Amino acid sequence: MEGYVYDQSFTEERARLAGMEAQWDAGTFRHLNGLGLAADAACWEIGGGAGSVAAWLAERAGQVLVTDIEPQFVEPLAGGNVSVERHDVVNDPLPETKFDLIHARLVLEHLPQRDQVLDRLVDALRPGGCLLIEDYDWGSFGIEPQSKTIDRVAGAVIELMVEAGFDPRFGRRLLRELWNRDFVDTGAEGRMLVMATDHPGAAFYRLSLSSLRGAVVSGGRVTETEADEVLGEMERAGRCILSPTMVAAWGRRAV
Repeated sequence: MEGYVYDQSFTEERARLAGMEAQWDAGTFRHLNGLGLAADAACWEIGGGAGSVAAWLAERAGQVLVTDIEPQFVEPLAGGNVSVERHDVVNDPLPETKFDLIHARLVLEHLPQRDQVLDRLVDALRPGGCLLIEDYDWGSFGIEPQSKTIDRVAGAVIELMVEAGFDPRFGRRLLRELWNRDFVDTGAEGRMLVMATDHPGAAFYRLSLSSLRGAVVSGGRVTETEADEVLGEMERAGRCILSPTMVAAWGRRAV
């Protein structure tokens, strides 16, 4: 998918995604609960990742469609009320189902066509259906104590992603994007974490840098020594990792 720079064949991709789940699942589940999911609801989980949200939905909804550009980690969920499909939300046809709930976490921020994709998601909702989108605002990210090397490497990763179409501030736009599409019963929340390096969620940032290390080094953005120094800082006791702010925005399609 255009805009997504992470290699799905990275040997520790499953562990990287698990680190993301460790940070954000509790908040995601709270927001999903707040939407009042009916037992017969039809749900679409976009970018199924490692499958935790899809599994949670499967226990509470009538049917769940899970899609991903590389669904290898969610394929074991298929069966019963869960369908799993390889799907590009930018280019592939929309599912035929009209959904009661659509959720996407850390997906739209990567897509240069994010505004058009949002329009498509509106079309895929039934009137009165709920949309929950979660994306980052990277302004709060950091490692304490700070250093010029940490700032340079973090900036190089973001620069690489931006060149591919990533928007590091998309999270702060989400609520207005729902207003612009006439959603009702809207709301939003930002949440961020301050983690010790041994927190399960901290692995997400270390493994994200590991995944992209070759690209940022070969592109001349940082040296191997700089990248490895920051990877070491991400494991060192006594350091704090400050997450980006995860912004969740939700609303209902007008009837």
